[in-house]
Amino acid sequence: MVDANGNIDVIEIKKPFDDILLSRGIHRGNSVPTKELSGTIMQAEKYLFHLSKWGVEGERELSKRYGSALPAGLQIRVTNPRRCFCSAAIAERTARAGSPRTNRSTWTSWET
Repeated sequence: MVDANGNIDVIEIKKPFDDILLSRGIHRGNSVPTKELSGTIMQAEKYLFHLSKWGVEGERELSKRYGSALPAGLQIRVTNPRRCFCSAAIAERTARAGSPRTNRSTWTSWET
């Protein structure tokens, strides 16, 4: 995703399925992330690593590659990129009554 100033962020969209965020098991009284969530975080971190490593050359390449989809004169910049994870299952799951591990205010929107 590119914002109005040309800064790039990474959005990882996942196909919804039950228990996408937290596994059913409890470890030392805490819910633990699923392998899918851990993998998603690592994938986004890898994207950010390579974007940052690519540097100014990467900014030029991305601006050239996607220039036709950007407003005139806007250049893509990799400046402190953020990552966001989305899944339709989050809002659906948290809306269910009696879910002990999640709640709407915590999980409907989150980023790192």
